[in-house]
Amino acid sequence: MMWRRVAGRVDRRTSYPELFAEAFGVPDVTPVRIALAIATFERTLYSDRTPFDIGDLTTAEARGQQVFNQSDCNDCHTTSFFSDNQFHNTGVRPSADDVGLFAVTGNQNDMGRFRTPSLRNVELRAPYMHNGRFNTLEEVVECYNRGGDFSPPNLERNRIRRLNLSNQQKADLVAFLKRPLTDPRVAAEAAPFDRPMLYAESMRVPQITGAGVAGTGGLIPQVIAIEPPMLGNPKFTVGVYGALGGAQATLVIDKSDPGTGPNIPGSGSLARITAPLAGTGAGNGYASVSLTIPNDPALVGATLFGRWFVNDAGAAGGVAATPAFKMTIFGTATSKAQALASVSSASYATGTVAAESIVSGFGTNLSTTTVVATSLPLPETLAGVTVAVRDVLGVERLAPLFFVSPAQINYQLPAGTATGEGTVLIKQGSAVVAAGLLQIAPVSPGLFTADASGRGLAAAVALRVKADGSQTFEPIAQFNATTNRFDAVPIDLGAAGDQLFLIAFGTGFRSRSSLANITARLGGANADVSFADAQGNLAGVDQANITIPRSLSGRGNVDLVLSADGNSSNTVSINIK
Repeated sequence: MMWRRVAGRVDRRTSYPELFAEAFGVPDVTPVRIALAIATFERTLYSDRTPFDIGDLTTAEARGQQVFNQSDCNDCHTTSFFSDNQFHNTGVRPSADDVGLFAVTGNQNDMGRFRTPSLRNVELRAPYMHNGRFNTLEEVVECYNRGGDFSPPNLERNRIRRLNLSNQQKADLVAFLKRPLTDPRVAAEAAPFDRPMLYAESMRVPQITGAGVAGTGGLIPQVIAIEPPMLGNPKFTVGVYGALGGAQATLVIDKSDPGTGPNIPGSGSLARITAPLAGTGAGNGYASVSLTIPNDPALVGATLFGRWFVNDAGAAGGVAATPAFKMTIFGTATSKAQALASVSSASYATGTVAAESIVSGFGTNLSTTTVVATSLPLPETLAGVTVAVRDVLGVERLAPLFFVSPAQINYQLPAGTATGEGTVLIKQGSAVVAAGLLQIAPVSPGLFTADASGRGLAAAVALRVKADGSQTFEPIAQFNATTNRFDAVPIDLGAAGDQLFLIAFGTGFRSRSSLANITARLGGANADVSFADAQGNLAGVDQANITIPRSLSGRGNVDLVLSADGNSSNTVSINIK
C-alpha cells in the first residue's frame, strides 16, 4: 500500500512519466520500476578513489597491508571490492543465537554463516560484525587475533585461528583498514555520495514553540505535530496527549498564534476541529485528528500556528492549552505550477544553498526561449521571466538572472534571504509557471569544475610565487578538442623556493563565520587557506586561495574538498607533477 502511494505521488510530478517513458519505454510509474531505477543508480556508486587505489600509503599503513595479507585476511576480503561475497562463520556468536544463512537454506552447515562485507570505507561504518558487537576496528582486530570467541563445527580453522600479532602489528593493521580504504568523497558525503536530506532533518518539520497552560494536576497538555505540512496533504495529522482524560479538546490552526485562552478561538484560517479525548484522569487524555491541507498555491510559503485547547475545570479560566506549533506550507499545486528543482550551480548537489550563491533551477517550460545576461548588474528579468524567492520570514525578493531557457534557469539567491526553508517561484509575466523549495543555510560551499559538471577537474588556476617575488598564473586544465573533454595540466611544484597556490573558484562560502573556519583537504592532507571570500568581479562567484603542500610532489591526481563552518563542498581534483 505504501509503495503504491509513493508511485502515485511520483506519477503526479510532471516530469517523471516522461523520464520513465525514456527509461522503460512506457510512462507508467509503478513500484517495481521505481525500485529498478533506484537500484540502477545505486550500481553507479562505486568508491574507487581511496588512498589504497592511488598507492598513497604511509609506512605504517604499508606494514599493515603486509599484516593483512600474511594473516590471510585477504582470503575472504579479496579482490578490489575487499569481499569474496561468500558466507562464513567467524566465531563471533554462538550459532544457535544467530543462525545466519541457515534461516534461508535449512542446511546445518550454514549455521551462523554471514556474507563477507566489503572493507571499503569500513572506518565509517561502526559498529562492526553482523550483530554490532564491536564499536572499534581495534576490537575487531583483537577478536581475530585471539582466533574468535566461539568454536562451532563449521568454523574454518585454517582462517579463524590465533594470529599472535604484536601490538605494533595490530596498530599497523588498524592503520591500513582506516585511511587507506576510506574514499574522501564518501567521508565528506560529497557527490556522487551525497545523500538527499531527510524530511526529519529539514526545516519543514513543524516546530514546537511557546508555553502552554496547565490543567488538572498542574499538567500541561502537549501537542504532536510531525507530519509534512505539504500542499494538498490529505492526512495532515495533529495529536494531543498529557491532557485530562474524557475532556473535550479543540484544535485551532491559524495564520497567527491562537493564544492560550481562556477563550477558545471561534475559527482558524486553516482549521478548527473538536475531538473527545480518550483515557481517564489527569494527564492521561489523548487524541489525534487528520485534516486536508488545501491544494491552493497561495498557501505555499505561508506560516501557520496551531494549538490544542482542552476544557478542564482544573485550569485557569477552565481551559488548558498546549504549547503552539509553527509550520510553513511547502509544495506545489499539481493543477497549476510545474515542479522546480534547485541546486548549487557549482556542485549540483542536493541539500542546502546560501544567500548570494549561484543556483541552477531545473524544470519544464520555464521560458519560451534561451537568453544569457550580458551586463552587470545582472537583470531581474530575462525574456519576460522573473525568479521570486520567498524566504522563511515571508519576504519575497527578485533574483538576479544569469541565464534562462525552457529547461534551466541560473540565478543568484538574493542577498538578505533568511536562513531556513524558502520558496522559489518562476514567473512568465504575472503567471507562476514553476515552483519549488530551497533549504537555505548561512554557508553551503560548492566548487566549480572545468566541465561545469560538479565533478572532476577544478575550475581553478595555479599561482606561482618565486623566491624573487615574481608571480605567474598557470592553467591546471586544457580543453582537448579531439576527445571533447578537459585534460589536466600537471602542476609542477618547481624549485624549492617556489610557492604554489591553487586559486579555486566556487560559490556559497563568502559568508563563512571567519577565515579560521575555512579548511581544505588536498590529496588527503590539510592545506592552508589564505583567502576565502567573494571573488569581486564575477557575480555570485567566491574564491579560495589554497597553498599546495610540496609533500604532494609526484602524486598525480589528487582530490580537493573545501569546508566552511563544518560544511563540505563537492570533491574536485587537480594533478600534481
